[in-house]
Amino acid sequence: MIDSFFIFISLFLCGIIMGSLLGTLCVRFIPKNILKIIGLITLLPLMMVSFFIYIYLRDNLGASYFPIIYGVLNSPIVMFPCVARYLSLPSGTERAALGLGATPSVRLQKLWFPLLAVPLTISVCITVFVIILYRAFW
Repeated sequence: MIDSFFIFISLFLCGIIMGSLLGTLCVRFIPKNILKIIGLITLLPLMMVSFFIYIYLRDNLGASYFPIIYGVLNSPIVMFPCVARYLSLPSGTERAALGLGATPSVRLQKLWFPLLAVPLTISVCITVFVIILYRAFW
């Protein structure tokens, strides 16, 4: 039972990574104002659908479960703090750092890490909370 839950966690985290990659593509190509609306509309319904599938349909489908799908459906709530911080930045921040001659490593160290340290910590806490919530119903 414990080993199967560790397999569940690893597949769930793979699903979160896959959903985060999909979310990153959305952030890159969809305009900011539309992305905020789409993000807020899909944030809680996707998480609730994931828990519905996990709690109710798991018993009807037998021993099969879909932890990667659970991770993909829960990835918007994990990505929300980082995306909210990224979308609130002024549009010329990266360009200004580049214009001042900052190398990519300096930009990462002086610009992106201080801006995203707190949202990344919150995302990790949300991920742990969701995994504990799944463990409560395991």
